[in-house]
Amino acid sequence: MTNLFFLFLLSIIVGVAGTEYFIRQPENDRVKNLPGQPPVSFTHYFGYIKLGLEEEKSLFYWTWLFLCLFGPFLVDDHQGLKFNNFSWNRVANIIFLESPIGVGYSYTNNLKDLSELSDQVVAIDNYDFLVGWFKMFPSYQSNEFYIIGERHYVTQLAEIINQKNKRGPYINLKEIMIGNDVINDDTDIKDIFDYILDHDIISEQIYDGIRENCDFRRKKQTRDCSWNELWSKLPLSGYDPCGVIYVEKYFNNKDVQRTIHANISSQTYPYTLCITVIKKWNDPRSTVLPVSESLSEDTNGKVPLLSTRYGLEELKLNEYEGCLTFATIRGVGHQVPIFAPQQALSIFFHFLSSQPFIFSLLIYPIYM
Repeated sequence: MTNLFFLFLLSIIVGVAGTEYFIRQPENDRVKNLPGQPPVSFTHYFGYIKLGLEEEKSLFYWTWLFLCLFGPFLVDDHQGLKFNNFSWNRVANIIFLESPIGVGYSYTNNLKDLSELSDQVVAIDNYDFLVGWFKMFPSYQSNEFYIIGERHYVTQLAEIINQKNKRGPYINLKEIMIGNDVINDDTDIKDIFDYILDHDIISEQIYDGIRENCDFRRKKQTRDCSWNELWSKLPLSGYDPCGVIYVEKYFNNKDVQRTIHANISSQTYPYTLCITVIKKWNDPRSTVLPVSESLSEDTNGKVPLLSTRYGLEELKLNEYEGCLTFATIRGVGHQVPIFAPQQALSIFFHFLSSQPFIFSLLIYPIYM
């Protein structure tokens, strides 16, 4: 599942010119009482943005990240909601976007769209979503705009925004931050095997065999080099699977769906965090260098710390360039807010405030 989230602080403007977008009143998307929700002091909205009057695509905002990781609530085994003491909406207004179409509640009425997905198509769809969203919520046009997400999706959307800004409508993009960044295939793949060798997961003999016989830039691999097949046979550890089960059960609740204005397409498959309706991806990019902000974890074997270091070396920047910060959170895995929610909030707080990162422990002051 791909999810992007956007932050609004001090100054953003979207002027719609030349393209018509489907507009609703924002009050229609407001949710006052989620099932199981405790009383709150903030306002939140759930809903769809159609991507143009003639488009059949609709992207849904505010979803599963809302109930885990760094959203305002966590769902328990009784399908009740409790406050997340380390939620990021303490310091910013946030949009969570389910993208591309086919993910979560985002949908299309034209099945052909699912076979035509690509990095470029998704970046344009995400951009069109933003234009439509700001048309519906013009009060946020005075806020600065930040993009945060995983892997390469952030840089691709930022690239589209910069291109479109030359002709308008204009989005005042302030900064971007990437977690679990996948930015350069050659160095990303190289690092995974360097990482597992350094952690004594494989022997030097196996490592040498991989380096000699496997070219992971090829789309099709020999059986011996099919490392995704190898990973799929290993049991997962370090994660509590119940959180995923609770969230999926909650969002498949018909009362919840009615409350958050979701599943208006009456999709026949259940809401799940790992989707199966997207079966084809066109023109994936092998690199999205350069990047502007990067965050990695030192015990993340899926997108390891070394991948980021190797990728940044390709930028050939001076050590103190001024526009790029590389932050590492020690001792955590693939999803930082699960393993270290307070440290994740601290990194987020320093990112927004443009404060320097001091030493190795950064703690945002939490008031319970």
